[in-house]
Amino acid sequence: MTTTDKQARAALLRKIEKSDGIAKRCVLFVDDCQTADEQMERQTHHRNGIGFSVFDAEFGGSLADQIRCDKELSPKQMLHVRRLAVKYSGQVIQDDRIARVLLQNNN
Repeated sequence: MTTTDKQARAALLRKIEKSDGIAKRCVLFVDDCQTADEQMERQTHHRNGIGFSVFDAEFGGSLADQIRCDKELSPKQMLHVRRLAVKYSGQVIQDDRIARVLLQNNN
């Protein structure tokens, strides 16, 4: 990870801490990185370095589904959303388009 990547990740982590919306978008991004079969089954089949790990696929996918349906998340669920967003923030900053949007967004 380059210095620029580290700085971008640090900035994203600060935003995740402050914004439910940013944290939710990060989880949606990671879920979108899952392959179609992984999304359908809520499991990880491919070791491609993107999307949720085998440990997070089912729960992370479930949270992503709830976010997409605009369901209100409990405080405990939001805690898990933030934890996942932090855990996968390195993936998020690797995508220049999404990283740029999230880092510029003030929500």
